[in-house]
Amino acid sequence: MTYPDVIDVIEKKKKLNPAILHTNDAGLKSQISFSIGVQSDINNCSTNDSSFASASSNNNHSSTGDWGLRFKEPEEIYAKVKVPFGYKLGYHLLITYLRKRFNKDQLVKMAKSMTEYRPSFIACTITLKEDDLIFMEQCFQRTLLEYDKYISISGTPTIVWRRTGQICYVSQEFVILTGWTRDRLLKKGTFIVELMDDNSVIEYFDLFSKIAYGDFRGATMTSCTLLTCNGKKINTTCIWTLKRDVFGIPMMIVGNFLPILT
Repeated sequence: MTYPDVIDVIEKKKKLNPAILHTNDAGLKSQISFSIGVQSDINNCSTNDSSFASASSNNNHSSTGDWGLRFKEPEEIYAKVKVPFGYKLGYHLLITYLRKRFNKDQLVKMAKSMTEYRPSFIACTITLKEDDLIFMEQCFQRTLLEYDKYISISGTPTIVWRRTGQICYVSQEFVILTGWTRDRLLKKGTFIVELMDDNSVIEYFDLFSKIAYGDFRGATMTSCTLLTCNGKKINTTCIWTLKRDVFGIPMMIVGNFLPILT
């Protein structure tokens, strides 16, 4: 059972008997507690994501596709990462997706935001050699491996994406919150904007343009409306932390989300 499932149950019970929310209904309280992570026992919950179901106590997030965490030890990263990541292709795929989803006026707004940071990305990377770009990807994978240790015990719905917007890490709490499976998000090259409603996507690009190079603190708190796997909306408050690589270029964004319960 995921957070959207819990909300559906609550809404149905509320329509049938509004007074039930003010009673000491143990079952309802149990569902609400589970959805926000109060109860630690999740052995009896059901989900469509087999990798999530088998994660349990060891929090093994390494069994994902090529877009996610692929290594368990630092030695593997330095031995196996031999080619740079294709950021240029990532941006082309992002633009293609945005053109299919949004109208012209919305695209213009996002394009204005992109023009504030894309030239800087190109200027910073154009002088880098292939070995630099390979080292950049090694740093990315090494940082992701290190973050896995902390995110897996934080208990906060967390998702990590590259500067192109491609999702590379999903915590089990985020799976519970939104109903999306890790297979769907990590093995198909999903963009973070695919999980946001239209207004949040426009705000995302505007915010990213401000922190990409203008704000070197790299962290900001905002609100965001997430989309579940069924297209339903979840209002959340979130904090985005931007991590830079050794060249000062934005490398990844760590997003922590909490639902706004109203």
